[in-house]
Amino acid sequence: MTLVLSSNLIVAKKEVAFELTGRDLVVDVRKDVTVLDCPGGIVPQHIAIIPLASPGNGTLGVAVDLTWIREMHYLVYYGKPLTEWRQKYGAAQHVETQRDVEALAIWPIVELARLKGERVRSGLVGRSNETPQDNETPRVSLRALRRGLQFEEGVETTILQYPELVALIDGVVFRFPEAYFIGDMDIIAQGGMVNRNPDWFRTFDGLPTRWLGQHCVLCGGNDAVVRHIIGPSRIVRCQACGLEYDNPQAVIAPTALNKYASDLSDQRKSAKSLVRAEQSAAILINGLTTLAPPLCKEPLLDIGCASGEILYVLREKYGWPNDCLWGVEPSSRSRAIARTQYGLNVSGDLAFPHGSFGTVSIVNTIEHLPNPRAVLARVYQLLAPGGRLLIGTVPNVGSLASFAFPEGFIAKNFPDGQHHYQFTPDTLAKLCIEEGFEVIRLDGETRESVLDKVKETAIWLGYSYGLPLHVCRDEEYLLYALKDLINRVRQTLVEQQGAAYHFLVRDSDFESVDAVIQFWRREIWRSPYLSDEFDLWLRKRSFPSPPR
Repeated sequence: MTLVLSSNLIVAKKEVAFELTGRDLVVDVRKDVTVLDCPGGIVPQHIAIIPLASPGNGTLGVAVDLTWIREMHYLVYYGKPLTEWRQKYGAAQHVETQRDVEALAIWPIVELARLKGERVRSGLVGRSNETPQDNETPRVSLRALRRGLQFEEGVETTILQYPELVALIDGVVFRFPEAYFIGDMDIIAQGGMVNRNPDWFRTFDGLPTRWLGQHCVLCGGNDAVVRHIIGPSRIVRCQACGLEYDNPQAVIAPTALNKYASDLSDQRKSAKSLVRAEQSAAILINGLTTLAPPLCKEPLLDIGCASGEILYVLREKYGWPNDCLWGVEPSSRSRAIARTQYGLNVSGDLAFPHGSFGTVSIVNTIEHLPNPRAVLARVYQLLAPGGRLLIGTVPNVGSLASFAFPEGFIAKNFPDGQHHYQFTPDTLAKLCIEEGFEVIRLDGETRESVLDKVKETAIWLGYSYGLPLHVCRDEEYLLYALKDLINRVRQTLVEQQGAAYHFLVRDSDFESVDAVIQFWRREIWRSPYLSDEFDLWLRKRSFPSPPR
């Protein structure tokens, strides 16, 4: 339904008013946020409208000045006082705290007229029962907006195009993604500087433009608290079961995945991909050799196989027959590389006969799946009786690093909305058990990352997990900061999470960067509950009839 914004309304931009004259503005309110696109440019692009009711049912919207919000976040990001911001915007002169920001009734209400243009008078929202005067645009506070910010399952929204706005409404800190995964970390670890505007992620190729509301995939609940808003991702935690997921969930087009394809012509990128593939293949081989030797070199399916590097290593290094290796990958470019450069069998979907595979691997993938429950149900069908499932290299939101530096742990992952879930070993195991699997082994991090080869690993750890860059560059201060942080959270972690989270810290563990690396390997990575990543081995159970 398209509504028309009456041309004689005034949209207030804080102290400045823009009179809409000349012609009516067409506003599509089927989306949750619409930027006014006025012919002639009378209304700036940074003015957005949030409908106050469900599309098609309401006639009011909130006019929001995005520039005002972004400037405030930039000042906070750079650690500067808000004095300059308060002076520039008169309505915010007395703002000192987050609560002050929430209480400001600075968001102008505009009326939306119906298609025929008649004015609708019902339900104007103002300040505490105040009746707006004829020459005054009624306004609403952040607290009032928060009550109406709901994301129902399956309902589309575009509001995460303005994540700073959503963060203000939700009352949480907005985080700019600080580094693009491993590439920037290489530079940082060598003492370099990544020069990038804080909101660089808006120019990221393949950034989502649509989001869908969702309920918890583990328990079906819709009672969740917002934990982080980082870039275009709004991460919430289910109050009932503890699963963390993005709500609303970014809709990722398959073409957006093509930029991750690892072409052999790009020697640096393909070399890193093969190193990681060799480490993942070793985990797979070691696990099968221990848990199910007869399945070695039997039909295997790798879900989310990218350009097929793991399959390639299994064939070339471990002698796995090519006709027993299959992959599934949504990126058309990655599928083409796997087929033409590696000669592998890679499909775009899971359309295989039931019982086709003895082993299925899902490595670096489960957190990317829009509906992991549906995929696990399909895997159960594809596995032969007694088949094995490896879910590997899963980012562990319950890890020590995540507990000590929660925003940094999320921010170090892809900043383009592609991680939909943040699992712990317990939440992922519960989901798998409900879909007919039995947990047979849980491992901490056994695949050493590329950056563990360099002495500056501790710098990477510190920066990735939220320590300021100037701290990470000062080795002595970094060691002191890490020791203080880890000791501070250790007792709390055990008290809140249980004995499985206990670990030993010695004074000698922080005498040098090398000592920190050894401590992390000895105490943290050995524990699937404390390590940054974990591997989960499962067996298909037999039932009189299929589960669920």
